[in-house]
Amino acid sequence: MGSDAALVKRTSPEILASDLTPLVLELAVWGVTEPVSLSWSTHPFGGVCQGRELLLQLDAIDDRGRVTTHGKEMAALGLHPRLSHMILSARRFGMCRLACEVAAILEERDFLSAGPEGWDSDLRLRLEAFYGNTDRTPGAVSGMTVDTAMCRTIRRIADYLKSRLNCGQESGNADDAGIVLSFAYPDRIAVRRPGDDPKFLLANGKGAFFRIPEPISAEPYLAVAELDGSQREAAIFLAAPVFPRCADTLFGGSGCRKAECGMGSPQPDRILAQTASAGKSDSENGHPFRT
Repeated sequence: MGSDAALVKRTSPEILASDLTPLVLELAVWGVTEPVSLSWSTHPFGGVCQGRELLLQLDAIDDRGRVTTHGKEMAALGLHPRLSHMILSARRFGMCRLACEVAAILEERDFLSAGPEGWDSDLRLRLEAFYGNTDRTPGAVSGMTVDTAMCRTIRRIADYLKSRLNCGQESGNADDAGIVLSFAYPDRIAVRRPGDDPKFLLANGKGAFFRIPEPISAEPYLAVAELDGSQREAAIFLAAPVFPRCADTLFGGSGCRKAECGMGSPQPDRILAQTASAGKSDSENGHPFRT
């Protein structure tokens, strides 16, 4: 046996651990409204249902699984449905360029590496590095080192998306990162739990936490982009703050819908609504979120 003894005797098929949201959207574009009815060598029922639930939240499909006009526009962008929805939604509020920059950052590996002061999970730091670093300026942001080559790659992706979406010339604002991120991750809008520990409750009913306190961990509301898995209590790796008055807008409508897969968890929109103001009505006059 030798070294073979350390090998796992049986591994689960990759499809059971994969994010099937892009596949479910592609099938809907083809006219397949019930992916669970297809013949699978290994049936990914859970992944299909989770993908369908998310696409419902993003208004990419309707209650019968049929692709919407918005869903077709999302599929045409060729990005993950979360990022496509984020860009298309942000464009309606004059934040197209920022959304393209955030999408490009999320598409690639992180271009900031931890420095002497440790790791910082704030997405706004990535945007500040993106705005402030040129090809010849490696620099550092809050003690974290910038990978200039990766930053160039991200800039090329962002520029391509901006050109394709005809974003216009509105300037990005890193402080709006949480708003934009919330369009991509409505299920991961988080409210801070009471107490001194940096623990949060996500909109999908799961918990999240920071391994060590960070400046962003004191914020009352976050939009979370990266976690360390699907555990009931997952560590937060990348997030941005969301202002309380945005909550009603971000949770309105599709944020509370669920696919009828017999899955899903209650969302804490009732908690967010306690401090949310009328963000929807504000959207009729300029920027919908800023004071």
